[in-house]
Amino acid sequence: MPGGSNINHFRMANPKRYSQDCDMTIVVAKLFRLADDSSFRTLYMEAYRRRRSGSVILVATRSDELIDTINPTISMDATAEDQIALMNQKSKELPGEHNSQIAEEKNDSA
Repeated sequence: MPGGSNINHFRMANPKRYSQDCDMTIVVAKLFRLADDSSFRTLYMEAYRRRRSGSVILVATRSDELIDTINPTISMDATAEDQIALMNQKSKELPGEHNSQIAEEKNDSA
């Protein structure tokens, strides 16, 4: 997001405020940087926390440049995996429509 990592705090406030109202978040990064790019991980985790996984899309660019030296999987550290597991558990505990929507999506994919 332009301005999202700017040193000027006023410039950072606008994109963050804008992203709070978004229904969908699309995080774009080069494929070979996904595993070790801290800004990607930060943006992805913030989007996941803000809107849950169903409204976060990851776009990996330059996949046509795959070579043997690139790690073919995205690996998260234990802390990130624990955070995602906790968010999934909390989303299951939510009452009402959100919880039933998740159940419907799981049934549709099965």
